[in-house]
Amino acid sequence: EEVLKIRLAFDEKEKILPLQSEEVLKIRNRIDNFAEELRNFCMEFRQECPFDAKNAISGEYDKSYETMNKYYERTLEIRVMANEYNDLELLFDMQMSNYRELRESVEELVALKNLWDGVVLVKGIFESWDDILWDKIDTESLLATARDIQNQVKNMPKSVRSWAVYRWLQDEVKNMATVLPLVNDLHGETMRDRHWTQLMTVTKQTFEKGAEFRFKDLTALRLHEFAEEVSEIVD
Repeated sequence: EEVLKIRLAFDEKEKILPLQSEEVLKIRNRIDNFAEELRNFCMEFRQECPFDAKNAISGEYDKSYETMNKYYERTLEIRVMANEYNDLELLFDMQMSNYRELRESVEELVALKNLWDGVVLVKGIFESWDDILWDKIDTESLLATARDIQNQVKNMPKSVRSWAVYRWLQDEVKNMATVLPLVNDLHGETMRDRHWTQLMTVTKQTFEKGAEFRFKDLTALRLHEFAEEVSEIVD
C-alpha cells in the first residue's frame, strides 16, 4: 500500500511537470521582456535626469527636483514588479534575477539628489553675500566659508565627479575662492580712483563705486577671469 501511494505521487508529478514547464516558459518570457523594459528605463533615466548643469546655470532648481522625483517614483514602481518576478522565480525554482541596473540607477539617483542639494546650498550661501555693502565686506570670514565649501565639494563621492553639474559646482566654488583674495586686495588703503579706472579697463565694464557699491557688483565683473591683471593693479 505504501509503494502504491508513492507510485501515485510520482504519476501525479509526471502529469504536473509538463504544465509546470509550460508555465516556467511563460514566466521566463515575461521576465525577459521586463528586463528589456528595465534597460530602456535606465537609458532614459540617464538621458533625462539633470546630470548636466543647465538648470544650475539658469537657477531653475525646481525643474531638476521635479525630474528626479518623477524618476524616483518610477523606480519604486519598477522595484515592486522586480520583487514580484523574484517571487515567481523562487516559487518555480528558477534562477534569480538580480536587476543590477535598477539598483545602480537608484544609487545614482540618490547621489544626484544629494549633489543638487549641495548646488542649492552653495548658491544660496553665495547669493546671500550679494547685498553686502563694500565697506562691510569681511573677506576673511567669506574666504574661510568658501574654502570650507571647497573642501566639502572636493570630498563628494567619486561617483559624481564625472557629471557636468558637479564640475560646474566645482568651478563656481573655485572661482569664488579666487575672487575673494582679490576683493581683499581691492580693499587696500593704497587703492585710488585711477586703480578703479584701470579695473574697469581690464574687465571691460563700467560701474559706479558709490555708497551703494555691493559685493554683487564685484562678482559681476568676473574677477576670476582677470586674476593676474587685478593683482598687478593692486600691486
